[in-house]
Parts: sequence; C-alpha cells; structure tokens
Amino acid sequence: MSGLSLSVYTRLLESLVALEFLHCPRRIKGTADVGWRKWRWAILAGVASLAMAACDRTPPKPYTRLDGPAPQIEDAPAARALLVAFWATWCAPCREETPELRALARRPPRDLVVVVASHDDTMATVEGFFGGRPDPGLHLRIDQGRVLARALNVETLPASILILDGRLVARFEGRRRWNSSSERELLTKLIGQSPRG
Repeated sequence: MSGLSLSVYTRLLESLVALEFLHCPRRIKGTADVGWRKWRWAILAGVASLAMAACDRTPPKPYTRLDGPAPQIEDAPAARALLVAFWATWCAPCREETPELRALARRPPRDLVVVVASHDDTMATVEGFFGGRPDPGLHLRIDQGRVLARALNVETLPASILILDGRLVARFEGRRRWNSSSERELLTKLIGQSPRG
C-alpha cells in the first residue's frame, strides 16, 4: 500500500467521515454545495477501497523453487549456502530492505553467507549510501554490466537467489523481512532439505 499502514488509511477515512458530518459553513440551498458533496463522497469511496485493499491478508508467494547448476560467482566466499541479494542505492524497496540484510548477514543461519550484488555504477555511490564501507558480512560487490543478474535471470530489484552446494534452490522477489523469524526459518528449512554435498 505505497508504504502507508492500514492505521493511516483508517485515520484518513475517519477524518473524512468527520468532515462530512461536522462541516461547519452553512450553505445556501442550490449553491456549489452539491459539487463539494460529490467530491467528498468520491474521496470517501476511494479511501475506503484503499483501506479494504490494505486488509487483504493473503501472503505473497514466499519463494519460487529453482533447480539447476548455479553460475560461478567470482570471489564468492567459501560457504555451503549463498543468498545472493540483488540491490541498488537508487531502489527504494532495496534501501528499505537494507537493515534486514545487514541483520541477517551479522547472524546468518548455519552454513549461510549473504552476498549483495549492487546495480550501482560505482562503489563510491554505495559507500555514500552506507556512510563508509559496507558491512563486511554483506560481501557487497558491484555487478558490472549486470553479468551476474543476467546469469541468474534477475530483471527486477530487489531479488535474491539462494544457492546451495553449487545449485540453484530458490528465488525471492521483492522486499523481504530477512531478519524476521519466519524468513530465517524458511532459509534454515531450505538449507536443511538438501543433503550435504
């Protein structure tokens, strides 16, 4: 819902309803009052539909299963499982996801290492965003020419790919709450389902 919570929409709806019933100025019958009423109800209907959409509790698909060999990732850290997160400083959902990625990288599930592939042009841009060098646990690198993104068929940001024992396991689309217990449990489960190579 464009980053606004249900409570914001609820408060806005309550304000508009109060406006309808507490509108103070007296109007002379037959003036522009009719037009204002139409607009008020149109606004109320629009806000109500937004509030109803915010109530949709259907969870997004948690991931897409992948199968096949993973491409070689240059200078990848030695790890049984890699979560390759495609990211950029100019991508708003990526920026929102950053604290979650940092927390996951600091305390990853067993056998997992986070690798961030940035779509930014320079490391200076990335360092400007982080206010210095990125966390070492992010293993952040610039994906020059989008080589890695193309190899993993990534077309939108943010997106993450789980690689386990050199094989593609799962694709995660959109902003994730990587530090939540549900995402951590999912990663642990996916890593645990594959026998050690």
